Amino acid sequence: MLGLAAQAMQGAASFIDVADRCPTPLAVCQRYADSQGFSITTHQFDFSKHMPPQRYDAVLGDCVPQFVPQDSHIDVLRRVRDVMNPKGALVLAERIRASGYGGSHQADRAAEVIGSLAAKRIELPEDQAAFQVRLNRMLDAQRERLARCRVADDLPADVEKAGFRIWNLRDDERERAVVVPGGERVKMKIIVASPTGD
Repeated sequence: MLGLAAQAMQGAASFIDVADRCPTPLAVCQRYADSQGFSITTHQFDFSKHMPPQRYDAVLGDCVPQFVPQDSHIDVLRRVRDVMNPKGALVLAERIRASGYGGSHQADRAAEVIGSLAAKRIELPEDQAAFQVRLNRMLDAQRERLARCRVADDLPADVEKAGFRIWNLRDDERERAVVVPGGERVKMKIIVASPTGD
């Protein structure tokens, strides 16, 4: 997402802010920006409580609503609208399902990650057994979150209730399958919208 934003902004007088509640993706984005020779500002906070201090022409959200309590979606989207310029564009990409999500393949994911780190000679932050337990807990939590999440069904209505006008996109632009690291095919729902100015 950061690479896409930077490429889209090439040659324009612009700034890029990256916000997340977790420091790890922010550190990864900062390292990527440094390696590619462009600057970003990172913000670590919970979207239900804080928003960045700027006004934005474009906001890209990658699987954000699934990390926000369902009853706070409209409020968070309104807060996003409030930091956008009137002619801005909001782009939301939300995972709706993945092939093979669960079962033995899912159970092997932690072992795959550990094997990949070992192949790259990256030292684990703790002993292997403890790290594998922690990875499996994270993967189980992700699986449970996606299983109970109704974001994909409710998101268009929530976006409109928050004061956005949804753009008309072609079918292949609204939903697409992508292959993520590890070979999983993931289906994504994409919404593009602009503030209504109400």
